[in-house]
Amino acid sequence: MAAGRAVALSYKSWRDFAAGYILGRCLHFDDEEFGNWYTDMVDVHRVLMPDPESPWLTVSFT
Repeated sequence: MAAGRAVALSYKSWRDFAAGYILGRCLHFDDEEFGNWYTDMVDVHRVLMPDPESPWLTVSFT
């Protein structure tokens, strides 16, 4: 719950947060290129966003 409140200060939604998170991890771990970290994180995003049990859908954003 605390994470949701903290994230809401900088992002409009969990989807926006996920995009920032994915890009940040790519820049940090993929030597500023879209390599394996990017594709792995996008796969996670694609699994979590539509899953009705996903924390990104069940934890309040505000």
